[in-house]
Amino acid sequence: MTTDIELLSKKAGRQAALAEAGLADLPREADPAGRIEWVRLRPFFTGDDIREMCDEALLRGYRCISLPLPWAAEAASLLHSAPVRVSTAVSFPLGTSPQEAKVLETMSARMGENVDINVVLPVYRLAAGDKSGLRAEMENIREAAEGAVLSFYVETPMLDDEKIISAVRSAEMARADRVIGGTGVFGFPTIRDVALLRCAAPDWMEVGTAVESTAKGARLLPFLVAAGAGSILAENPPLVLGAPETEKE
Repeated sequence: MTTDIELLSKKAGRQAALAEAGLADLPREADPAGRIEWVRLRPFFTGDDIREMCDEALLRGYRCISLPLPWAAEAASLLHSAPVRVSTAVSFPLGTSPQEAKVLETMSARMGENVDINVVLPVYRLAAGDKSGLRAEMENIREAAEGAVLSFYVETPMLDDEKIISAVRSAEMARADRVIGGTGVFGFPTIRDVALLRCAAPDWMEVGTAVESTAKGARLLPFLVAAGAGSILAENPPLVLGAPETEKE
């Protein structure tokens, strides 16, 4: 008998094949910049850095900028009433912080008005088969986040289909708003990875993906969107959107 895992894997394979062949339906939108979440998770920002980042995101029409927690609230204040959102990362990039630390960090992030929260899922729980522990941790984080938009990073380059599907289902039970394929630290999701996330997630849950800021990432962008990516996380969005010929892979 075919299992749900096998059915979803086959469905994802078909969706990825259609995307790569240019046969999948693409959402119609004027500018792909509207899917971009500009990620700048570095250890130091000045006030000028934050203002320049906010101004550029507004100018280019990005959907969101992502900064470390100490500067997220300031960016959110600058972008108050603007169409650009602000997010911050919790337990980035490993996801190995103790659950109590993640909850405290999430509560701190929640104090910043209009700050979305992106939490790195603990891969080690999946590797150990600790589904109940994973689900409990994600639900505790959801409770700590309250009404904030909550996403979980799923490190797809390190996981097989069964573990990816388990992660998405746990995110669904925790009422997460989005799952994100990969942090970009341990590789980037493939077109099929994104299709699998989309096939495993309920319709109301968004799927995002990290994309490498290279010419290769630019070429992959339309296929990732066709496979089901609603948001694109990138460190250097102009390269992903424009792919200058001078960019080296």
